[in-house]
Amino acid sequence: MSSAALLKLDRNLRPPPSCAQKSLVDTISRADFIDRRIDHMRAHYASKNDHESLLAVNTLANRDDVANKVQEHALRLPEDEPCCDRDPPSPAPALAAPQHVCHLCTSSQARLGEHLTWVHELQRCSACCLDCLQMDCARHDKEHMWEHLATHGRVHCADCDVSILTSSPLSSHRVRRHGWVQCPVCDDAVPTRLDRHLQTHPACEVCGERLRDDNYLYHTATEHDYRQCPVPTCEAMLPTTAFHRHIATSHSGAQAAEPASSSTRSPSSPCTEEYRKLLHAECSECGRRILDGGLDEHLCQAHEWLQCPWCEKPHSEDSLRTHMQVSHPPREQCRICRANIDVDGLNHHMVVCHQWHKCLYCDGVISPDEVDQHLTNEHHATPCQECNELLPESNHRHHLELEHSYVECCECNRLLPDSKRRTHLSQEHHYVECCFCDHFDARDRVQEHILKHVPNASQPLTRRPPKGRRDMPLKCQQCREHKVKVRNSAPLEQCERCAEDGEVCSAKTSKEWGGWGQRRIRKRDMP
Repeated sequence: MSSAALLKLDRNLRPPPSCAQKSLVDTISRADFIDRRIDHMRAHYASKNDHESLLAVNTLANRDDVANKVQEHALRLPEDEPCCDRDPPSPAPALAAPQHVCHLCTSSQARLGEHLTWVHELQRCSACCLDCLQMDCARHDKEHMWEHLATHGRVHCADCDVSILTSSPLSSHRVRRHGWVQCPVCDDAVPTRLDRHLQTHPACEVCGERLRDDNYLYHTATEHDYRQCPVPTCEAMLPTTAFHRHIATSHSGAQAAEPASSSTRSPSSPCTEEYRKLLHAECSECGRRILDGGLDEHLCQAHEWLQCPWCEKPHSEDSLRTHMQVSHPPREQCRICRANIDVDGLNHHMVVCHQWHKCLYCDGVISPDEVDQHLTNEHHATPCQECNELLPESNHRHHLELEHSYVECCECNRLLPDSKRRTHLSQEHHYVECCFCDHFDARDRVQEHILKHVPNASQPLTRRPPKGRRDMPLKCQQCREHKVKVRNSAPLEQCERCAEDGEVCSAKTSKEWGGWGQRRIRKRDMP
């Protein structure tokens, strides 16, 4: 990589623009600027997988020499050297470039285009930038921005005296810079009390949503399926459920001829035909068109339909049964407050309103005074042996394991406290402890385990001692690494290893381990 290529320092990567009133020469030293540009170059070439250029940048020995060369190169440039020629300006000429005065804030800026974009939020127009392929060109901004700004009206922010092109960016400027709140309905920015501003927008009568004035009719027609009355003199807008009732009650009788004789609409207009169809409902049994208000009476008299006792709507015999199950489920009277409640919601009513208890083992609800009686009679509950809580027999085992830390015996599957497990195994299943370690197991398995400690035993360890011998295992208090068997008749119990070293062993008889079936381990049997 040549020195000229290093001086170029990757024109496409520039430091972020400065919003201060000072120039780059006053705020950033030349050496620091070169160091930062070299770091940008290293990251850029690493992302592009340009290993040759990356190696050339990494082999720079003295950055001060590079900074001096860049300074000399920048000072040799004439003052009227253009900052760009259809190409972004290089960082080195930018240090010595002439300062341009901003017409909005009267500050000197080496990069006027970036200053206008970042500080004054002026966006480049695509109409005047078609002839320039590089949108970051500072010279292009300097030459064309004046004419472009003259074609647009500008508004001034009252809080910071910043000039903004149009009123729409002014709202976003106030929200971003001054903490104003943006209205979700009209996108205007308000300093405080957004709730008071929202009251100026009309609210939908159905859902309560705040809407624009010109968007109210569209919202009610699309979101809530509202329809406008086809009668020319009526401007009512009603939902589909109330639309037919409005036609029958408000426009029946003499008003039915009003659309036909109206001068605004002809008798054959589509609106008049729709009005006539809606005014007279069609019978589903015989197909006759009857006034909507008399259709229910016609169905009951002519076709013997039955009237619902709850909503008084006519239904056939088959549809009435389905209608009663779906719309009017059977009800039951609460025995406390005498309210008629659905059968499916009666239990919920008793729990929420009267503080009854829901049974954990069935779907019933019980009063607080009848909980114990219900558990005893219905679920055959018995008290827990630890806490006296009433539990069904099938839940006792799980309750003891979960609440009282009971464990299961590995031999008989009996549940017992963890503190009594060792005693139970010793008494009921003849578990013993190894005389050399803390291994606790059945007697026959312990005898096989002892062979790991005494592999060269002269006699089998499974042979029972003759009748009359009372050999018991003793634990040495001085050397707990090994345990031996001595006779109880000895006046002073000594460990064979301790006696060999001349120390007195204060061993005591260990009653946790039965010695039957074991032999005395002598000195020759020790490993």
